[in-house]
Amino acid sequence: MSVAADYSTLTLTAQGRGTATITVTAQDSDANLASDAFDLSVEPEPESPAGAPTVAAPLADVRLVGPEQRAISLAGAFNDPDGNEVSDEFEMTVAPAS
Repeated sequence: MSVAADYSTLTLTAQGRGTATITVTAQDSDANLASDAFDLSVEPEPESPAGAPTVAAPLADVRLVGPEQRAISLAGAFNDPDGNEVSDEFEMTVAPAS
């Protein structure tokens, strides 16, 4: 993995499986220091069985109030690693509200 940083952004790039502890240190003009660390793990992408479709763009949660109705576009939500066309037939499961 590689790490790049500028003033406000830390960019992590996976280059293979593994783990690392990333420590970020800030220093002010009086040479005072503060540090924080976090663990990073890079794991292989899960394999889709027999080239099954995958989620390309997770769907956002939706909140409806009263009798409100909303259409949600599924365009681009799924893709197929084999390049097969993804069916426009979708199954909906409704879980009881909590």
